[in-house]
Amino acid sequence: GGQAACPVEQRQWRCKCSVAEKANA
Repeated sequence: GGQAACPVEQRQWRCKCSVAEKANA
């Protein structure tokens, strides 16, 4: 899931979201 881990507000934090996605996956 990208939307849940990476809201539009945190689009600039794509790099941080990537880590969160890996943790979720």
